[in-house]
Amino acid sequence: MESDIDRNKLKEIRYMLNNYKKIDSLINKRKDKLFSRIKTSKNAWLMSKSQLKGSTIEDIVSDMDDDSTLQRLYSWKEVLRDFSICMYENEDYLLSSFFKLKYLDQKDDKEITKTLELKKKEIDYIEDKIIEEVYRYAKRNHFYILNGDDLRAIRKSYSNI
Repeated sequence: MESDIDRNKLKEIRYMLNNYKKIDSLINKRKDKLFSRIKTSKNAWLMSKSQLKGSTIEDIVSDMDDDSTLQRLYSWKEVLRDFSICMYENEDYLLSSFFKLKYLDQKDDKEITKTLELKKKEIDYIEDKIIEEVYRYAKRNHFYILNGDDLRAIRKSYSNI
């Protein structure tokens, strides 16, 4: 199934899973980047009155509401939070334990191998299975429809964080 997932979506899912605990800091970094554009001079205020968009605090806050990178990060946070709840309710002990160790506790493969008594191939298989499940969950919950699917913009937005 992993081969059915677009390569860019696959990279994005892996990135978001591996940075699940850091999504709030990614959001804050993006907000800081937007706030760094603020100009507080009288001239900036006058220019904002004569232009559609300026660099005043009000303009930047307005931009935050429309910022696609921020919206996508908020959406990923929600999708992964809901998915992790589903993983806890999952009756497959191995799958839920792996998810907890790998993505919530940020353990490396060596520790996972020791804890769950798995081989490298089994770890790779379970990791692929989780990625596929996240993709299906996101797709089922219309993540890609609601957040757009312009993959060039996705790549660009994550490089701008």
